[in-house]
Amino acid sequence: MFLIYTNIYALFSCKTTNACLYLHTINAILLTKHTFTMNRCNLCLGLLSIFFLSCKTGNELPGDLIAVKLNPSLIQLTEGTNIPMNVKRNVTGSSNDTKVIYAVQIYENNAKYYYGLFDNPDSMKIALSTNKSYNFRIAAFRIGTGSGLRQEEMADGQYFYLPNKILLGNKFVKGNSLKDINLISSIKLKKLLAKDYPEIDAFYCEKTISAEKGISNIDFNMLRMGFGVTFNIDGLTYGKLNIYMGDDTISISPPTTTCNSIRLFKPLKGDLATIFNKADSYSESIDIEVQWIGNGTVSALESTFSFNRNYCKTINIEINTIKSSLQFEEWSTALYENTNRRLTAPFGAKTWMADAWFGIENSSAEVVI
Repeated sequence: MFLIYTNIYALFSCKTTNACLYLHTINAILLTKHTFTMNRCNLCLGLLSIFFLSCKTGNELPGDLIAVKLNPSLIQLTEGTNIPMNVKRNVTGSSNDTKVIYAVQIYENNAKYYYGLFDNPDSMKIALSTNKSYNFRIAAFRIGTGSGLRQEEMADGQYFYLPNKILLGNKFVKGNSLKDINLISSIKLKKLLAKDYPEIDAFYCEKTISAEKGISNIDFNMLRMGFGVTFNIDGLTYGKLNIYMGDDTISISPPTTTCNSIRLFKPLKGDLATIFNKADSYSESIDIEVQWIGNGTVSALESTFSFNRNYCKTINIEINTIKSSLQFEEWSTALYENTNRRLTAPFGAKTWMADAWFGIENSSAEVVI
């Protein structure tokens, strides 16, 4: 009778591997002691308990390990006309200006697995188990664009702040140090003051798969997470022009007449996945204020503009120093207007969408970030 109670207890209360093994051992001893007296009912319960113990959660048989390579690619747009692009760089003449790094965080069955920081995509190789699911979060950065990623050279290598200091090791490490790579707040730039619309060219992809035999490569289409803006200033002969976007300020003085920037959006909760999941239609309305200061005179103007993901908008600012006035002239981005059309411009190996105005003397759209 004790054997029956023992098996029933094992059947309904065994939760952990150690507990299961303990009850399994007791059961085996009792089965041996009562070999000649056990009736058929006890034998059935004993076999049922052994089967249950071997199948309980926490004792799954491991799946086959498969080696896979991750293949991230920064997506190119192909429609329209390609126009050479001037790239705003943080460190002029440095090879780091156009360097791309990839931050990868992997979860196995919703639990932390491995992470890694790479500048060599060929090094993105890892082993997966065929009976489990995996969630991949990958962010890519052109580290020298805009304000530039915050980095530090140390004796053992190059580190980036995402947000904590991570070694560019080109290998996977067990853990979840890049668990917040989907959050814009985790991206630390050399310019530490501005938090709204950070100035960096960033890409993102998120994907969940079930590992299966035969898989050797997993492709990731990395989508741009921001927008471009070009300010052309007419009439700035003296004084200073301040342009405010969120909590960031751009100051321009003669003889400079143009300013180019690439920015990240400010999505709900700061999650890049929000932009990624609505990539085809994502846009934000952003307040832009300009202020001209000259000879003690201050003139200000403010307006709201709509910015689309992966498009560069050109905004002309006209200054009348005689009347001390400002005026916006935005290049329209409406697809249905016959006087406007979309153009594409290459951004390194990628393509950047631009707004272009046709029917005026200078019809080419210079796309600068």
